[in-house]
Amino acid sequence: MTISATDLDFDKHQLIDIREDYERIDFQHKKSLHIPMGVLLEKASALDKDTLFVVHCENGVRSLNIVTMMQAKGFKNFISLEGGATALKNL
Repeated sequence: MTISATDLDFDKHQLIDIREDYERIDFQHKKSLHIPMGVLLEKASALDKDTLFVVHCENGVRSLNIVTMMQAKGFKNFISLEGGATALKNL
């Protein structure tokens, strides 16, 4: 499942940036939580199950992969941001 940057609603969605620290040097969205991809699977059970999380990487490929993994583990409240940080920069 995916969502476009223009459809993001920060009252309903919590943005999670799964990029590594070095990838965030040029751009960080002020409303995004930073949980690197390698850590997200470990920390997912601590996240609020009633919140809809929108996951993003740089271009949307890794976030789509992590959402697929999360859904396979039973987490249905994760969706991928189409175009990733690149799309956010263009808002």
